[in-house]
Amino acid sequence: ICLLTGIKSGDIGNLIDANYRIIFRHLVPPLQRGWINWLEKMVEPKYTDRYENAEVALAVLRPLDVNRLPKVRISQENLAFISNLWGEKLTETITVSNPIPETILSGRWEVAAHVSDPPHTPYDHSWISFSPYKFEGNHIGCEITVDTSKLVKNEVYRREIFLHSNAVSEIETINIQVETRSLPKLEAESIFMFFFTRFVAAVFIFFSFNSLQFNTLFIWWAVISITVCALFNYINKAVKRAIIVGVLSIITVLTFIMIAIGVYIGDLLQLLFPAIIILVISYYLARLDLFILAETIKLITIPKNKIDRFFSETEQILIFPLAIGLEFSLVIIFKILFDVIPQPHCFTLREILVSAIVAIASLSITLIPLIYLLSKPLKITYKYRKSEPNLIKP
Repeated sequence: ICLLTGIKSGDIGNLIDANYRIIFRHLVPPLQRGWINWLEKMVEPKYTDRYENAEVALAVLRPLDVNRLPKVRISQENLAFISNLWGEKLTETITVSNPIPETILSGRWEVAAHVSDPPHTPYDHSWISFSPYKFEGNHIGCEITVDTSKLVKNEVYRREIFLHSNAVSEIETINIQVETRSLPKLEAESIFMFFFTRFVAAVFIFFSFNSLQFNTLFIWWAVISITVCALFNYINKAVKRAIIVGVLSIITVLTFIMIAIGVYIGDLLQLLFPAIIILVISYYLARLDLFILAETIKLITIPKNKIDRFFSETEQILIFPLAIGLEFSLVIIFKILFDVIPQPHCFTLREILVSAIVAIASLSITLIPLIYLLSKPLKITYKYRKSEPNLIKP
């Protein structure tokens, strides 16, 4: 290093930075920089970042051409991050490539110092991270992640990141812009209306089943119908067509089998026609229940905002079956109360306790996860208020 840079060995301490790395690249003539990356790795402060042994170091050094340098090509020089929800982590990918043959591009990322950011090292930054932080290759995909939980809401942040490499242009600059959004807010009235509508739907289902002598098969049939209908809405048209063709094929095959074993057409129609009527009615009743559920879920959002501002796609999908499960849990509770309260003398204490445990368990399975999901905006707001004094300014 002293020979390349022309400094005295006693002055090499002047090249060591706060992280104990020897910074000498800027003192080396351009035509001799082809092997600087190799030399830098030889003198890394951490022994785990150096070559494993002299044999490996020699094997890497032999093919290097000190007079040929790589060239950096970056897929994009400006990155824009827009958050839908405060606190989420946003990731963008940049592709770094080298078109020069018989050379290997190597580099590392660093966030440029900014007056609003806390002090940081080249290895670590408070809210911007890289994967990988260091690389070696001629076609590398690098992920840049921004953590908005460290930032102030409703602000626009602009930063620069540097790519240090062994290429002709030693430093490439990429501009980053991060736009944070406001905190999610759910009105207590809208949450109350959501649960009240579930209660009303459960009462309607209970009295409908009760008028049909409340056979438990009706409950399971309703649950299966609503579940199938809900899943049918999430699959694409090609899969729907495949399912419909498959069902029709099965019905056709069964029809021929029944005719072959001697079932008369008249008897077959007497079985098939009611089955089709039941399926059609079940489907449209399930669609009606899902429509009511979808409309009442909209009550839990603020006007002029969409539900995806508060909940991820997975959480939205979970809310539907949990809300349906809550309705049928309430139906079970209504059934137990309907049977026990009018004639408590007909039940033993053990039977009453078992019924109470079943009622509480069925309600808890759906109500607790639903409350947990719907309280997500409240938790985000609490986390923001708690960390607000330490948030980084634009």
